[in-house]
Amino acid sequence: MVALLFFALPMLKVEVARVTAYDGLVLGVLGALVLGNLLRWSGVRRGVSWWPQGPGRFYGWHVALLVVGLLSGLDTHALVPWGVELATFVYMTLMVVTMDALLGRRLEEALRIGGWVFAGLMIFAGAGAVLGMLGVMRIELLYPSIGGVTSEKFSGFARAANQWAAYVLAFQPLLMALMVKERRLVLRGVALAGVVLGFLTLPASGSRTGLLLGVMQVATFVGIYLLGNRSAGAGRKVGVVLVVGLLTLGLVSAFSIFAEDSWVVRRALSAFDTVESGGARVSGDWRAKNFAWAFQEIERHPFFGVGLGTFATLYDRHEVHSTYLSLWAEGGPLMLLSWVGLFLTTLYRQALALVKTIRLKQDNLILIGMMVAVGSQLLFGFTHNTTRTRSTALVVWLGLMWAEVVLARLRALPSPSPSLLGVRRPLREPLGGSGGRAPASPR
Repeated sequence: MVALLFFALPMLKVEVARVTAYDGLVLGVLGALVLGNLLRWSGVRRGVSWWPQGPGRFYGWHVALLVVGLLSGLDTHALVPWGVELATFVYMTLMVVTMDALLGRRLEEALRIGGWVFAGLMIFAGAGAVLGMLGVMRIELLYPSIGGVTSEKFSGFARAANQWAAYVLAFQPLLMALMVKERRLVLRGVALAGVVLGFLTLPASGSRTGLLLGVMQVATFVGIYLLGNRSAGAGRKVGVVLVVGLLTLGLVSAFSIFAEDSWVVRRALSAFDTVESGGARVSGDWRAKNFAWAFQEIERHPFFGVGLGTFATLYDRHEVHSTYLSLWAEGGPLMLLSWVGLFLTTLYRQALALVKTIRLKQDNLILIGMMVAVGSQLLFGFTHNTTRTRSTALVVWLGLMWAEVVLARLRALPSPSPSLLGVRRPLREPLGGSGGRAPASPR
């Protein structure tokens, strides 16, 4: 149930930038579950030192975000937007803490259930996107309504097209990992259908960055898998490359055909400079203006920014269309540093786990998928604001949690290998033989 809630949560057509009534309902349900598991959770944590490892630093960056966000209100001219935005960051932190409490002991199971939930949603949404691009029919649920008029941009179950692209990029690599990992032919076919149809929703959304990163995800996942999985046979490696390569080539060719009638797809394809559209130029000009306004506020408020959530009170829209410029302009350089610290902490622990799994020839498909997903969210933030997108906070934390589980499993092996510096370290984290966390051994 927890996995279903968390993986379905970013999909609902609700206001992502603010806490909604549905969010309150979800927090209430999860809060009740936390209270029911509180004693067991505290038993898991008792006697365990977390600060030297990934989760401690991750929580440290979250606290820094909240503190700096609070300080950004010192120089703000609009207290209400600032207060609402700060509450949003508090909510995202509570979501992370709840995930830690409820998913930590059964993380692998949660990832698998969530991955299959994602596959089902991608099959449904992808079929709707294909029907829309072909001009057969347009399912209103999957397209946003602006001023009572249905937009041509596909937004799936999200509120906006860019939020949908962020969600697809967040969990598509996990589904690719499950596809390769799955031995049953029927389930592998379901996963493949989810990957293909999910990928088709990216050009339908008109997101150029999303489509470009979607292609990069496939190439990066396959490349790391082939380089790191030395135990796989040469025939299997060549087969994986050929299948993924031909599939991607076929999809891009199909997009070129659809582009003749769909300006949205033409706009997405402009990421490859194969199609030039007026919409793309207008969007680029609008981004340039917002970037210039953001730098203007950075010069005026160099320390703590203009105040969280207050950009809209000064200019035509809230979105700066860049996570990093938005944080810098509204919260100052420390806010930007704290956000980047969340990603770098996760990527470092993932890279460390990946190197060790390769050296010890351990299964690392899910680890590779989550690492590609976190890296994609980091890059997506350059041209889109993802600070209020639940799927971003979700995948970054899940990626870190899974890296910690992998590292704990490696330390639990009968003959632990030396660290990267050649020094054996004593066990300081709980072991998770079944994908979860257990108390560390007494010193």
